[in-house]
Amino acid sequence: MAKRFLSRRGFLQGMGALAGTAALSACAAATPQVVEKEVTVEVEKVVKETVEASPTPVAEPVNLTLLMVDWNEDCRTLYEQEILPKFQEQHPGWTVTADWTSWADLDVKVMTAFAGGLQPDVFQADNVEFGPKYNQKGIIAELNPFIEGDPDARAKIDDYYPKALYEGATIAGKIVALPYVLDNRALFYRKDFFTEVGLSPDVPPATWDDFRAAAIKLTKRTDDTFERAGWHSDLGWTCFQTYVQLLWQNGGELLDEAHERCAFNSPEGVEALELWVRLIREDRVGPVEDMPSIGDLSPFTAGSLAMVFAGYGQLLNAQKYKPEVVDSTGITVLGEKQPAALWYANTFFLSKGKRLSQAWELLKWLVLDDGNFRRYHEATGGLPPRKSITASANHITSLHRILIEDVMNAPGSHTTPAEPFSLEVLERVSEACQKAVYGTTTAKEALETAAQEGNQIIARYLGS
Repeated sequence: MAKRFLSRRGFLQGMGALAGTAALSACAAATPQVVEKEVTVEVEKVVKETVEASPTPVAEPVNLTLLMVDWNEDCRTLYEQEILPKFQEQHPGWTVTADWTSWADLDVKVMTAFAGGLQPDVFQADNVEFGPKYNQKGIIAELNPFIEGDPDARAKIDDYYPKALYEGATIAGKIVALPYVLDNRALFYRKDFFTEVGLSPDVPPATWDDFRAAAIKLTKRTDDTFERAGWHSDLGWTCFQTYVQLLWQNGGELLDEAHERCAFNSPEGVEALELWVRLIREDRVGPVEDMPSIGDLSPFTAGSLAMVFAGYGQLLNAQKYKPEVVDSTGITVLGEKQPAALWYANTFFLSKGKRLSQAWELLKWLVLDDGNFRRYHEATGGLPPRKSITASANHITSLHRILIEDVMNAPGSHTTPAEPFSLEVLERVSEACQKAVYGTTTAKEALETAAQEGNQIIARYLGS
């Protein structure tokens, strides 16, 4: 027989009928006091049993989404099997669904999600090429109110490298993101190959002349077949990251001082791209085409490349697959008119929405919990943006510290301009590098075309 459940309305009606029946009995027996006492006891008994049988109220479910772009399989396993489940255990009724994407797909994925009302609650990007556009569109939240209202968070904020937080994660003086990794770039060189060709492994190139001479001497090729490239840079959509380092080393800038027009087509900018073209097309220190990995090994780790502009990913590759290469690796900040390299503080954002306070709890769990943050960096091999994590993470070497300290403190080192139009303009810079290095046009013509297109993009964003 199916169980019958008494509704609140039925219960009250039953109590009324019970009271009526009791009243009639009372008149017949002429003992109202006893009957009233019995009714009271019976009502209390029913109420007690009903309350005890009622389920305990459950908090409304919270479903959070997390979009990750800087990860590898070790990181994904760590998040899915440990960090996110533990967060859910500590927040009963909450679930976190992680989505794993790539930098190439990030912007389209984020903008499509927001357009469809399915934006991730917490997501990775960077506050230079992506953040300003997302801020202009009103889809990311300011974090200052959360930080100021949370003593634990305020203490952890002081642990960040100042440039990472206040240059890499703010817009108009407001913190709009929290850095999760430093992606700093500099010139990597193989000390063992320097020794092999008679160059001092402890005296890396300092000027462009030194750099070019070393690249020529380090190259080993027969006609168009390279046994070892002296220097090389791939020509993918992010190849602007190599160009901007050469540009800054020569005293040039991407934009004018007001950030209203492109400036990379200056004489300094043209000279920077001409150096790249000369190294590949005239000196033939490396192939025009991209150099693929050899199995799991990057070309630098495998020994088919002697010098390259790179970041922590190169160190991770050597540590994981060929540790002896780490001992043979040197890192330096190259300069012509000034020492300069590229740095980024990649960041986590919160989407504006109804789950903002819950999303903040997840963000704190990921980057402000010391244990979780340290393990994330150990899994990804990253450069921590917090000083205490740099000091405690077990993968950090002196080379990682050079990438953090020497790169960020070099006089001409920058991150790329933080503007809503930055990504679109930088894509035009990459196209100019591709055209010049492939030889379809001159460096000057390629940069002039890119600057014209870039100025049109800037004008569209500025409404002029």
